[in-house]
Amino acid sequence: MIDPMVIKEITAHHEAAHAVLTHISKFHSLIGAIRLASEDIGDTFFSLSKKKLARAGKPTDLGMLTDPDYIEEASVICLAGFAAELHYCRLNSQVSGNYIPGRSYSDNDYNTVKELISKAGLPKDKISFYEKQASEAVARNWRHMQELAGLILNSNGNTLDAVDAMDYLNSVFGTHSLYPIGRI
Repeated sequence: MIDPMVIKEITAHHEAAHAVLTHISKFHSLIGAIRLASEDIGDTFFSLSKKKLARAGKPTDLGMLTDPDYIEEASVICLAGFAAELHYCRLNSQVSGNYIPGRSYSDNDYNTVKELISKAGLPKDKISFYEKQASEAVARNWRHMQELAGLILNSNGNTLDAVDAMDYLNSVFGTHSLYPIGRI
């Protein structure tokens, strides 16, 4: 049996991955606190940012919801949480033992991606492509995800206020973090 504190750390890294990739994305912004509801449940909310969309030369209306660039970016952000869980366990096998995170804790993320792909009429096999991108993005940004996970775990009630999260992310990446998808 795995220590509940390790599960909590894994969950914090899952949420940190969503937050970091949202911040460095071209089209999305965080829209609330980053919260651990329990050892294995957390919340990080993001949405399209009209400011980022305009800066990227994209329409700021709902027509954006079928744009392939948007679908790709939103999918990578969603799938980054599970990718971070796997990455954490690979790097911390002495702590996590033989524990392999189950995808069931990321069902909401995967269902969101499936819905995005379906609405855009893209092939279902895109999920594996987005998973690979998420995994690569997590590896590239791991240090910052670790730091943000630590802030989440050390915050009051394991809830990192949106302002504090943005202060940290802005200090690391700056306020205009527009990386192309391949760089997330």
